[in-house]
Amino acid sequence: MKLSYSEGRLHGTMKNFQVVWERSQEEWQDQRRAEFEKQYVQEMEGIIKMGGGSIAELSEILGSIIKKCS
Repeated sequence: MKLSYSEGRLHGTMKNFQVVWERSQEEWQDQRRAEFEKQYVQEMEGIIKMGGGSIAELSEILGSIIKKCS
């Protein structure tokens, strides 16, 4: 289904972000970076993980509905 594609794309985008974020550490190594990571990056990672799980659940539910209505 299209939802599984969206889930994969969401996780792929997060992986790309993590690579860029790690590279930024080479030039940004202060307390502000640590605060930003704690306040935004870690929170975003958790939201992405929950979102991916929700997408998978929704995909299963919709698949079941489609199967029952066919």
